[in-house]
Amino acid sequence: MAAKELIENKENYQEEFDDSESLKEYAEKMICDGEFADARINLPMCQSQNVNLKIYLGDNHFETININVQK
Repeated sequence: MAAKELIENKENYQEEFDDSESLKEYAEKMICDGEFADARINLPMCQSQNVNLKIYLGDNHFETININVQK
């Protein structure tokens, strides 16, 4: 679902990608089971599922990142 969101709304995410890996190449990788995802998938995932995401970083360092979905 997140990969579909990436492809369908690529203008919203294009700035995260460069010549080393295109948005389309990344989305095709994310469709594969067992493929490691990086932070670039967080916003499309939230948008596709209509949810917010809080990420907590470890090592006794607590930082919260809210991705607020546009509804």
